[in-house]
Amino acid sequence: MKLNQVTLFLPIVMALLTACGENKEPQSPSEAGNSPTVLVSHPQPHPFNAALQITGTARPNQAVKLYAMTSGFLQQLRGDIGDFVKQGQTLAILANPELHSSKAKLEAELQGKKSIYARLNNIYEKTPQLTTITDVEKAKAEYQSIKAQFDGVLLQISFLTVKAPFSGVITRRYADKGALIQSGMNETDAQPLFELQDIQTIRVQVDVPETNVALIDNKSRADITFPELPETHYSATVSRMAYGLDAATKTMRVEIDIANDDFKLRPGMYAKVEMQNSLRQNVLAVPNEAIGNIKGQSFVYVVNDGTVKKVEVKTGLRDEHATELLNSSIKATDSIVVQGKELVSDGASVQVKSL
Repeated sequence: MKLNQVTLFLPIVMALLTACGENKEPQSPSEAGNSPTVLVSHPQPHPFNAALQITGTARPNQAVKLYAMTSGFLQQLRGDIGDFVKQGQTLAILANPELHSSKAKLEAELQGKKSIYARLNNIYEKTPQLTTITDVEKAKAEYQSIKAQFDGVLLQISFLTVKAPFSGVITRRYADKGALIQSGMNETDAQPLFELQDIQTIRVQVDVPETNVALIDNKSRADITFPELPETHYSATVSRMAYGLDAATKTMRVEIDIANDDFKLRPGMYAKVEMQNSLRQNVLAVPNEAIGNIKGQSFVYVVNDGTVKKVEVKTGLRDEHATELLNSSIKATDSIVVQGKELVSDGASVQVKSL
């Protein structure tokens, strides 16, 4: 090939190589001026009033296991399973001969100490030369000491009579007549005598999930049914709630009181509870489609001057249309990507259309 032909051929080869290199590295849509188009919407005030359906459990208004507060053998049983009793009613009587023996002994000592103290005090008041104030005070101290012991024994004897602390029904009896009963105050493995439950009022207990606790207050209504009693239906307001969440389950205990005058409801029954959440107006929310989630962390894409910014958010209430945003950093004027999230990433350039 002649020299002048080579000189003409080289520029053509270089141009072809340059063109091939450009084809191997195509421009991105943004570089080429083809930014993706996304639909945006502003956060809007949204009312949340969705009902919460949850399973609850019927519990007695009060329940207690009755223990003897002093030791003795069970002399009389005046209550059994299924008995309805009144507050203060005697349920059992124990016998303890040692306590009665101690009472008689202390009673005699008390009389003697009382007489000595009274005599010395009378002498000191009339003729102080015959005794000293020290003798009087010593006699008084001995008298008061014996009196305290005597009063303690009397109190223990009163504990031999076991009474109902409130009105209710005996649901269990743990001991028979003649059994040796240990003091529940002194023995860790003492045997109870009865289990007593107040079922005049039933507490329906439900555990509300964390995502719904903000909707529940003391004015919330609850409709309650029991599968075992299909003909029954109850409506009541929330009686009390814990306010704090259980650390393990992230739920809040809520209780609804139901009158149970006919005793149809039994503790332990399962209940179906539909709670009417308190209506919340003017809650800042976005369409559900705007919420993204990666590894449990929710986020939204905010567009400002054609540039996307990924913002992590904490969500609150949610219904079939919208999700509440709890972040104070999200404003009602922000443009939130609703459709086209899969086309963008943090820092990307986009074209926007309002939804």
